[in-house]
Amino acid sequence: MVKEVRIRVAEAKQRDAGKGKARIDDEVMHALNIVAGDIISIKGKKTTAAVAWPAYHEDQDRKIIRMDGLMRKNAGMAINEFVTIEKVYAKEANSVVLAPVDMHLNVDKDFKNFVQSRLLEFPSRKRLHTCSDLRKRHSLHRCPFSTPRHRKNH
Repeated sequence: MVKEVRIRVAEAKQRDAGKGKARIDDEVMHALNIVAGDIISIKGKKTTAAVAWPAYHEDQDRKIIRMDGLMRKNAGMAINEFVTIEKVYAKEANSVVLAPVDMHLNVDKDFKNFVQSRLLEFPSRKRLHTCSDLRKRHSLHRCPFSTPRHRKNH
């Protein structure tokens, strides 16, 4: 078993975009002792986190990681560049502070509950950009947020 693997970045398929998933092939998952649902660290120019998910059948043995645009932005990487991935043991955050980027939002209890439900189980790191798709509930197309800080459990 290896600690980390260097792998080439590919674009996520539309159905995985915005879900915090990174798809990697079975050989890489086995080498890192990763199973579906484990949290991985993705290191490019910056570091981000994702939920490991098995590669699509057609991607097996291609040594790629499928990441959406937001994940690539958080890693500071582009398609066809190489990142290093490793399994991490995530800690549950007690709270996460979200800061809307370039917009003013009226935050009521329904809005707070909706965003919280969308981010539950979503891997995050300090100073990470996230994007909660709010079309279904709040007639906004996409609402970008950054996470300026986390409060850890004690």
